[in-house]
Amino acid sequence: MANPATALSMIPMTRTFPSLLAALGAFLPAALFAAAPTYTTGDLFMGFRATEQPGDTSVLLVNIGSAAAFRDATSPITLTAIGDIGEDLKALYGANWRSRTDLQWGVAGTPSNNADVNGDTVPTLYASRQQTAPGVPGTGWQVSGSSTRLTVATTMTNLQDGFKTYSATTANSTKAIIQGTTDGASWRQFMAPDGSGTYTTGGKDFGAFANIEGSSAVVGSEGLANVTLSLFRVTGSAAGSFEGTFSIDAAGTVTFTPPAAAGTTYATWAATNAGGQAHNLDFDNDGVDNGIEFFMGQNGSTFTANPPMIGGSVTWPRASDRTVSSFGVEVSTDLVSWGPATPANVVITPTSVTYTPPTGQARHFLRLRVTP
Repeated sequence: MANPATALSMIPMTRTFPSLLAALGAFLPAALFAAAPTYTTGDLFMGFRATEQPGDTSVLLVNIGSAAAFRDATSPITLTAIGDIGEDLKALYGANWRSRTDLQWGVAGTPSNNADVNGDTVPTLYASRQQTAPGVPGTGWQVSGSSTRLTVATTMTNLQDGFKTYSATTANSTKAIIQGTTDGASWRQFMAPDGSGTYTTGGKDFGAFANIEGSSAVVGSEGLANVTLSLFRVTGSAAGSFEGTFSIDAAGTVTFTPPAAAGTTYATWAATNAGGQAHNLDFDNDGVDNGIEFFMGQNGSTFTANPPMIGGSVTWPRASDRTVSSFGVEVSTDLVSWGPATPANVVITPTSVTYTPPTGQARHFLRLRVTP
């Protein structure tokens, strides 16, 4: 029986598991074809590092483009311009990079510490923060005082200047370089908790932020594919403004999603689409609770089917303009006792919620729980 406090979508689950130039290029080192990295004033960086082997001596640093592009975004951006960094991640950190809990990533930069750039005044700071739930911003970074912001901006500029000293980009991206963790101005040198004392103060990133990196060890998901980052813009002494969410999938494709417009509440939706009924009721008697239809972006008065299993997974669509208190996937073997699905088996994006049962999973039941 559905919990009367939540809207539920339930699905029974069963899974069964039964030319000459080309030749020359194959023998020449990739570095011979790689161009020198470029940096334009106002660009931001995305850094990846590991604290264990393999790869704990290398940093993948990627120029992701103008801060203003993310600040002013009105729709999701897929960062195709940065190339196939998934292959770079695989080469540096192993084919299992996605499932490593010691791999961390973050975003940081300052447009300029001595001039206004693309509408960002001196010295605007950009820094990421791990989200506890995808799309939920969290608290913005705060830097007290203009002199402190200038100090942080100057320190961030050291990273930008260091990036331009490298002679070649990676084999898979014209926007990325591989740094040694001991390089004086490498990403690793600025990062807490084990950043170099030369560049950090009190074990804080760039001398101001407690920890801008995200790691699956914090949220218990499978590698970075379910770890999202908030991007904050700090322009004064108040908490930074939330600019959007970075996510990375299992192939290494990075997407930036700007904040949704003021979300539609369940009460507003129900008044028009479900006769004002509670979210755990079923206005159109199609077997899908009102709250689930609200979450999925349905109108509540026409038939809505529970999503089927396709390719071994079940995916619920997620409307981008819905305000909810919480949601999650739950599983049961007897329809009586329910518990949260293992985080590694759930992938949440701004537009969907997908559950994939683990290999060998016995027959069980599945439901999406939504609490407006």
